[in-house]
Amino acid sequence: MPPDPTEPPLHPSRTDWSRRFAAWRGMSLRDVWWELLDAWDDHRRFRRVVQGLVLGATMLGVASVWIYPWWRERSTVRIAREWLETGRLDYAAGEVRRALIAHPTLPEVWRLAAELERRAGRHDLATDRSARAADLSPGDAAVALEWATDALRADRPEVARRALARLTPEARDGSAPAQRLLAELARRAGAREAAISHYLTARRLAGPGPLDEVPVGRLLLGSPDAGEKKRGRDLLAGFADDPEWGAIALRALLGDALENGSPAERLRWSEALRRHPRCAVEDMPVCLRQLATGDPERFSDVLADLEKARAGDADQALGLVGWLNQIDRPRDALRWLATLDPAVTASPALRVAWAEAFRLAGDWPGLTAHTEFGDWGEEYEFLRQAYAVEAARRRGDEGRRAELWQFLRAKLAANGVHAHYAAGALYLWGLTGEAVALAETASTDPRVAVPALGFLVRHHQTQRDALGQYRAFRRLHALRPDDAAIANNLAYFAALTGENPGLAEALSRRNLAATPGDPGRVATHAFVLALQGRAAEALVLLEPLRAQLTTDPGLALAYGLALARERRRAEARVVLAPLLARAGTEREAELIRAVLE
Repeated sequence: MPPDPTEPPLHPSRTDWSRRFAAWRGMSLRDVWWELLDAWDDHRRFRRVVQGLVLGATMLGVASVWIYPWWRERSTVRIAREWLETGRLDYAAGEVRRALIAHPTLPEVWRLAAELERRAGRHDLATDRSARAADLSPGDAAVALEWATDALRADRPEVARRALARLTPEARDGSAPAQRLLAELARRAGAREAAISHYLTARRLAGPGPLDEVPVGRLLLGSPDAGEKKRGRDLLAGFADDPEWGAIALRALLGDALENGSPAERLRWSEALRRHPRCAVEDMPVCLRQLATGDPERFSDVLADLEKARAGDADQALGLVGWLNQIDRPRDALRWLATLDPAVTASPALRVAWAEAFRLAGDWPGLTAHTEFGDWGEEYEFLRQAYAVEAARRRGDEGRRAELWQFLRAKLAANGVHAHYAAGALYLWGLTGEAVALAETASTDPRVAVPALGFLVRHHQTQRDALGQYRAFRRLHALRPDDAAIANNLAYFAALTGENPGLAEALSRRNLAATPGDPGRVATHAFVLALQGRAAEALVLLEPLRAQLTTDPGLALAYGLALARERRRAEARVVLAPLLARAGTEREAELIRAVLE
């Protein structure tokens, strides 16, 4: 039956639609609206297209508001984690920064930031990031354990305790990782029995294994009881062949043998450690020393094998010469070096180790000749000159020594890194004045200013020089104003020397407010108060810590001086008398003698 020409077609053609749109252009908006409604009623396909467009727009809106941010959040975390797993910390850092800006309240992002700092070895920053993650997820035991672990790695035991306090008693007592953290905290506090107990609890929870038993064995070795020591040795010996934990167990056994064992035991454990796959470079000198003293014939055979294996490579030769120098066998090193190919011994680093062998052997003509030829490279040229200074001094050639020293000092004036390194070497050799002069030079170089000033602090400690320590700590504080330990030392020496009493009082008060009850901070603030004539306040501050006076010289000094200034001189003498022989500076000794006399 042919279609009725008066009925509209079921599916209008493109020509029909074109005609309709052309007609709409001349209509009013009201007429167009009615035409659309007619089309909506007459054509099902049109209705479906419009409904599809509306649904699509709605879904797009939902995606832009909820789904895309969720996907972006997960994507950023995933990408950052993938970069971390591949070791590209630089790329991971960029993703983590973007994630922290976009999602600052997401715990997972802060955990990822902590992992980034952990991989980079920045344990203080990792601790701070983990703390933030724990604050954002207070009921998550895993995050609290990560925070405690980072705090221990950063040597912040008080923070680790706060992190573990976030766990419920059930979670703490039922978690092997938590028990291991508690064990480590107890070990660092000197509570050996408590540490062993926690490790044994972790073993009960996790099952037998070296993760808990090796630490228990090491703790038992420190027991004064012979039976417990033997138990520790037996426990560690059982893991001597373990491919992962064996080296740790053997180091503990060798350390115990060096302290308490027979020559046979020292040789046994040193040889076992030397052969272990995880024997470290720093283990070799200890092992070779025991072999050299315990079995000279075997040492000669082992040394011959090492010399043969390492003769063709400068870096390998450098390692062996370094070991021989460390175990006081420099003449063996000199003998072997003389047989090597000049292409190998031309290495600048090896020439430095060769010079050290001459110095240790006391061969000053040989050292002089060695420093007069050969290319040491720009990196080691300053050490050639330093060894030349030492050789001239040892040969008694003061004119040559003075000439070489002036040349070395002038060269190092522009390189604080080299000056700092040379200062350490000269100090070790007994050239104290020259070493201090170079450390002063290095302390002006931002790259090494902090370690150079630390060097000066240690030097002034050996000289019992309070004023020198005050000046070094003052400069350190300018570089590290937020370091509480440096501030505490500066406050103490500012008060002791009388150079800056106001600074001493302000710093010690601020430090104590940050860590109330800390014995070191209490001792410093009480010391400052006592020297400022506020002895009564100092005694009130020290009273809760009186039980620690016999074990903490800083507390005892502050307490004794406060007693003396309160005219309780008899009591003060009892407290201060044992401290006189242990006074760290001449100024402290003067203060104590003034009370005792």
